[in-house]
Amino acid sequence: QDQKNFDTKVGLEKTKIDADANKDKTEDEFKKLPVEKQVQIKNLSSSVSNQKSVVNSLREEIKNYLEYSNGNWLNTMKDENDHLVLFAKDENGNVKYSSRYKTPETKERFYNYSSAAGINYTVDVSKQPGNRITISTLSDGRLFNEDSIYTVAINSYRGSGGGGHLTRGAGISKEDLPGRIVSSTDKEFRFSMIEWIEKNTIIEPKIISGWQVIPSEW
Repeated sequence: QDQKNFDTKVGLEKTKIDADANKDKTEDEFKKLPVEKQVQIKNLSSSVSNQKSVVNSLREEIKNYLEYSNGNWLNTMKDENDHLVLFAKDENGNVKYSSRYKTPETKERFYNYSSAAGINYTVDVSKQPGNRITISTLSDGRLFNEDSIYTVAINSYRGSGGGGHLTRGAGISKEDLPGRIVSSTDKEFRFSMIEWIEKNTIIEPKIISGWQVIPSEW
């Protein structure tokens, strides 16, 4: 990978996507584009099918939501030689590989990995799950108060209890979830994304991240 065009913090290719320029290309012309510029409506239609839900949450619930996610996502490391990602292991302690794709299997499905924007926090992978997350402030520098109620935007899969983040993680009962939802969109994310892409035409990915994994030297 060309490191001058690659952000090693999040693995985001720094490229501009011209959605308007692709619309009149033939299939052969489209396939000759760099893979990161091969964006079509069908890409969104197959991958972004949830609505947005807005949920009222306390500071401790947000922290526990993130503890749950990272506990299923990241390994507890002893030193820099350990895996960062929590892989599935066989009975001998070796990383399991997919028989179909020949790639390492993770303990949790990738779509259940969750991080948060709008807050600044660290994930200490030298500690056991449940004790990793330290939230310092909101992203604008304001205090993240213990007794305040925050409105959190999540997808409808999470909002209905999918993945267990709100139930097993934040500790909100399945019965109480509907009462926590402040609002929901009628249309799916992909509809809003398609509208936004058609309006803006040139899309330049930007990093929105106020969190980091520590110890940083690992």
